Amino acid sequence: MYWGNDRLKFGEKDSSVNDDGEYSMKDINKFNWGNLLAVTGYSHALNDRLQMDISASYTRYASALRRNYLEKQDGAFDEKLDKSTENSRQDILLQSNFGYFYKDMIKLKWGLSYSFHHFRPEQMELASMNVSSKTRSNYSAQSGNIYIENEWNPFRALSIYTGLRFVLYHAERENHYFLVLMILGEAVL
Repeated sequence: MYWGNDRLKFGEKDSSVNDDGEYSMKDINKFNWGNLLAVTGYSHALNDRLQMDISASYTRYASALRRNYLEKQDGAFDEKLDKSTENSRQDILLQSNFGYFYKDMIKLKWGLSYSFHHFRPEQMELASMNVSSKTRSNYSAQSGNIYIENEWNPFRALSIYTGLRFVLYHAERENHYFLVLMILGEAVL
């Protein structure tokens, strides 16, 4: 598990008294960002050649920027502005993988996974002396995939990798899918 939350605050303040009266200004900015990652899993050797791995994870990335601006002349507000912008992404991942190992020659792996994604690309609030507005947007998506791959070592100096992966992605009431075929070779001299 990892959790980090960082904060940065910066700005300026100014005040003066002169023949025109009393003046004060404050402009403060705060920037917060953080990550949260939690993972759990289980591995089990079903026999001397077959292994199973199951895992679940949760991730969250978030940031927020806030600005507070005040300007006063003789105790009355000349200008006041409060602005905040936030965004975040959260993911939940469930996956199961299997591996079959035959000597050092064949390594066959297969599995499936499911992900749920929640995006909040921008949430903005703006308030000044005469205006107030809010903007919010939230999006959710789901994805799943099934794969099978093989590493074949016919000779000590040659490895051949093959694989097939089907991916389904659902977002905004639309389905997107694709099929990937992989063939790679590696020779060690």
